Amino acid sequence: PQASELAASKDLFQTTTLGITQFLATGMTVNAGFTGTKTSSNSSFSLLNPSLTAALNFSVTQPLFRGCGVFLNRAPILIARINRQVARDRFEQSLTATLQSVQNQYWDTVNARETLVVARNSLELAETFYKRDKRSLELGALPPLDIFRSEADVANRKVAVTSAEYQLKEQEDALRRLISADIDPDVRALPLELTDTAATTDVAFPAPEEAVQVSFRKRPELTQLHRQQTIYETSERVSLNELKPNMSIAANYSSNGLGGDNLITGVLVPGGFNDALRQTFGFGSPTYGFTVSLSLPLRNHQAAADVVDSEINLKRNIYSQRSLEQQIALDVRTALNSLEQSRLNIVGAISARDLAKKTVEAEQRKYELGSGQVNFVLDAQQRLTDAENQLLQAMIGYRKAVISVQRATGTLLDENHVVLQQAIGG
Repeated sequence: PQASELAASKDLFQTTTLGITQFLATGMTVNAGFTGTKTSSNSSFSLLNPSLTAALNFSVTQPLFRGCGVFLNRAPILIARINRQVARDRFEQSLTATLQSVQNQYWDTVNARETLVVARNSLELAETFYKRDKRSLELGALPPLDIFRSEADVANRKVAVTSAEYQLKEQEDALRRLISADIDPDVRALPLELTDTAATTDVAFPAPEEAVQVSFRKRPELTQLHRQQTIYETSERVSLNELKPNMSIAANYSSNGLGGDNLITGVLVPGGFNDALRQTFGFGSPTYGFTVSLSLPLRNHQAAADVVDSEINLKRNIYSQRSLEQQIALDVRTALNSLEQSRLNIVGAISARDLAKKTVEAEQRKYELGSGQVNFVLDAQQRLTDAENQLLQAMIGYRKAVISVQRATGTLLDENHVVLQQAIGG
């Protein structure tokens, strides 16, 4: 039981609220809202029953120190965009390494194919010499024991051909795996047609210092660190801002309206929500205010720790950039030196191959005239095979050296007409 009629009353509230909040780049927060309330009561003291109220509210809050400024409030977006670019650089780095692996494997396969050609030519030369010795033996111009040396040489070169054939199969399988041609059995069974040969053409590259500068602009690893430096600098500015006082100014304005059925001296005067809306949007009963708030951070350990972390990351990143620049410069110079060495190796190998050919011809001529020995002929043939293999290795080494220079200078994708955006899109 209640002690009075006023205390015994019951109220029913029905509220509808609509609002919108907009955060601006300067840190300002703008709020706009509308509230409508219907109140029903069984109290005899209520003037309006049910009473209908409407309120239109506007407020603006602008921080002055902490969280103030376009840069600070756009920092998360800036960091997200840079992280996306860093991910793109990492993909470029991975794509470059993959392309280099595929190209090196391609030239390894060409090397195996050309090695097989050299082995077959060597076998053919040995068989030709063996047939000549066999004919000489039949005519009685060759001692019976001398035929065994050329016959054994033919057998050894057949072994070399067999080994080269299976080495070629292994290299082809490795190349199929890298280009994903080993997944489908029908595709895996198709032969590989390598259109390039080991023959080289001279490739021009810039001077070492100029190549180093090109690599500083093109290498994605160094670009990543530059972008990471921007992220750390941004994070440091945000962390330093968190140590500032939290001072803000705010202004608010509201317009109110009231409506409902009114009981005057026993006469019911009807009213409704339209009355409340008319008063609200007529701005006849405004309420407005202005506030200033200040909060001083005495011990913001988290913000101070974030500042220290950012400073450490900045210094570590600077040292990483310096170390990477030194490593890139060393890679470029090493690659250029290897390229020059490969070029000279080709010149020397060609000269050695030509001299080996002349030696074979000379030994065969002396053997045919009876002044030479079969051992000298076979040794000369073997030296010719070795010289041809040496020339082949020099040419393949030059091809790989070109790839290494392009990789070191960061131009491998451009030289092979690989468009990164198309690679990302698949």
